[in-house]
Amino acid sequence: MFGVLKNPLDAWKWLGDWHADLSELPTTVRQVPSRLNLFFLILMSALLLCAGVVGSYFAATGTEPGDRVMLAFTIPFGLVGLGLVPLIPLSLRSGRRVAFDRDGVAVRGWWYRRLEDWSAPYSAFQGVAWRTEQVFTGRGTRFFHIVELRHREREKTIPLFVDAPIFGPMTDEELSSIAAGYAERLGLPVIGRAIGRGGH
Repeated sequence: MFGVLKNPLDAWKWLGDWHADLSELPTTVRQVPSRLNLFFLILMSALLLCAGVVGSYFAATGTEPGDRVMLAFTIPFGLVGLGLVPLIPLSLRSGRRVAFDRDGVAVRGWWYRRLEDWSAPYSAFQGVAWRTEQVFTGRGTRFFHIVELRHREREKTIPLFVDAPIFGPMTDEELSSIAAGYAERLGLPVIGRAIGRGGH
């Protein structure tokens, strides 16, 4: 998707394209990190480790005065790559079940670096929020459309809809209509507005 190290409080960034089907309540949906996130995490870890090992080898065996200086620059690459390794099994085991019933929601399971086991009535949520974010993906920018069940505590905000269309951003009317559909099913108000549209 985009980036490797993301704030775990922004759950939508870990999901990638994902839509919760709440056409019938009660229902339980499963949220797991995008496999594309895991691919980039493994790739970044491997590249940094290789850079650190190879650079350190040439720096240690070189005879030029500057070779020792290069050692100081390559070791941190290896250490960062090593630090990413524990995140790989954490990402693999991450996954939570979100149960929506007619009165509230219950969340159970691992979500990246934390164990979640909590429930809350819909009255504890502020409403269904929608927005558009323009995100740098490494090769350019993409528009990400997000609909969330927003809680006052950020870590309890639950993504309901995440979409990153390839052929242009969704209109405000389309996104607000999706949010209104979720809000109607959950008996909550629609809040929020699109941001970061970059003039679109």
